[in-house]
Amino acid sequence: MSIKAILALCLLCLTVHAQPLSKADIYFNRLADAIFKAENSPSHPYGIMVKLKDPRAECIRICKDAWSDYCMLGCRGDWISYLANVYCPTDGDTTGLNKNWPVNVRALMGK
Repeated sequence: MSIKAILALCLLCLTVHAQPLSKADIYFNRLADAIFKAENSPSHPYGIMVKLKDPRAECIRICKDAWSDYCMLGCRGDWISYLANVYCPTDGDTTGLNKNWPVNVRALMGK
């Protein structure tokens, strides 16, 4: 990852909890859309396994928290791969489907 890309990611990290319609919020909404499509589960939208009033908000919260952690760790490695380890880890995945998650989310994000 180039220095320019790392700086852009760190700038995004600083704006994660900014006002509505910030670039960060637009990004996290796009990411939630991609996760929703990748999960493709009417019974567990966004892959959230418990019943919540607003699973989309929980998805975005998880992603923002993971982004903050990723930035605190120095933005090292691929962000989507880091998020996959938080959001749908392959450890204990008996179906083997979680290994496809980062590939699917990247494709749905247009990367």
